[in-house]
Amino acid sequence: HRLLHTLLALEEAREAFEEAETAKFLSESGFSGLTSREVSRWDKEQRAVFDRARTAWLEARSKKAEEAARRKAEEEAAARAAAEEAERRRIELERQEQEAKIRAEEEAAARLREEME
Repeated sequence: HRLLHTLLALEEAREAFEEAETAKFLSESGFSGLTSREVSRWDKEQRAVFDRARTAWLEARSKKAEEAARRKAEEEAAARAAAEEAERRRIELERQEQEAKIRAEEEAAARLREEME
């Protein structure tokens, strides 16, 4: 009984989602002014044209989402690469500073030895 209730709820949710997607398509695609109820009353030929247009719209939306995700991934990869490069530069600068400090200390020790001799 619970399984049947769950399946019915899922079917209702799917239908509601499909109706919302259809409404969004209708408002964005030049079919505005129509309702999904009116569309459901169309004959097979009208419905086929509508379904092809809606499918093309969904595919275009999907491609836009994929392109946006790809761009975001590329931007994140570029940001990571820039952060890694900045970290490498920071480490190299620290190493150079440490070497300069050691050289300065060695030179100071050498001068001190010369002065003492």
